[in-house]
Amino acid sequence: MLALVAWADWITTAEVSVGPLYLFTIAYGSWNLGKRGGALASFAAIVLWATLDIKSGHRYSQSWILWEQIGVRLVVYIAVTFGIALYRKTLEAHRQRLAMLEQVLAVCPGCGRIGPQEAGWQRAEDLHIHNRDRYQFCPICISTKKADAPSHPTLAQHS
Repeated sequence: MLALVAWADWITTAEVSVGPLYLFTIAYGSWNLGKRGGALASFAAIVLWATLDIKSGHRYSQSWILWEQIGVRLVVYIAVTFGIALYRKTLEAHRQRLAMLEQVLAVCPGCGRIGPQEAGWQRAEDLHIHNRDRYQFCPICISTKKADAPSHPTLAQHS
């Protein structure tokens, strides 16, 4: 995939930027191979881009501009690498948490009722009424719900 983007970069010369296409290879490497794969793809993309830019005969008005371009691309590519790796790690953590919760509670995909409980399938909102001893309000909820406590019988019993 990286070779295909490099080929497109060579064909289009320096006048057309295909730099964003390198991001697809970096994203693919980061998603499937993690941070190391993404970093490797980032460095390979930078080397290929710089080599092709120099070989194409493109000249900058100042010699430092090439190094500035390399630096900017490297920072962006590495940021994308770490962003995708972090996103994937977070997504996997949420999937594991959801799988664990699905083992603990059966949820109907049609109506959202939770069950089977001793009292049968129940609405999620009503589950805490029958299982008062399982639930404990955090300090933030207690402080924000004290004003509402008299209007809700379950909260009134806990306050």
